[in-house]
Amino acid sequence: MSTPARPRGGLWRQRDFSLFWAGESISEVGNPITIVVVPPLVARPLGRRFGTARALLIASFVPLSFTPLLALAHKNPDLAFTVVANLLIAGSVVSSNVIGAAFRQAYVPSHILGRVSSAIMTVAYAMMPAGALLTGVIATAFGVRTAMWIITATISASSLVYLPSPLRHLRDLPPRQETPVLLTR
Repeated sequence: MSTPARPRGGLWRQRDFSLFWAGESISEVGNPITIVVVPPLVARPLGRRFGTARALLIASFVPLSFTPLLALAHKNPDLAFTVVANLLIAGSVVSSNVIGAAFRQAYVPSHILGRVSSAIMTVAYAMMPAGALLTGVIATAFGVRTAMWIITATISASSLVYLPSPLRHLRDLPPRQETPVLLTR
């Protein structure tokens, strides 16, 4: 039984991989710029114009709907989809995080803010390896392109979690309700 011939020169000599890597690298250069530029240019004006609750919805729905563009990236001109999608996703995530963190800081009492923030970050970061594992399983079973379509569609659908919540009826996120703190010994 003979094994198939491996391409010479390794992965970097593969045209598709090199092009994808180039597009991803350009996109990743834009991500730090997005992290610095998006909050003052997008999150704050959205919050002032539409209210913080609606700004959170807009920042979640609109850019994440472009996530399936990542699955379209294949060759030369299609790599622009990767750049555009990554910038929109980064902008969405940064804007949502800015609005969410500002809300937590204003709403959660300061004596438990650290615990609330760490619990939220633990759940958020725990989903990353779970998503990577799931993507690997899907890619192994059905192929990389199919895995890309399934995962990007799932990411786009993740913003639908806000629809059944009362958030969609609010203009602004609720202010903190001042309640007396009971001190016990």
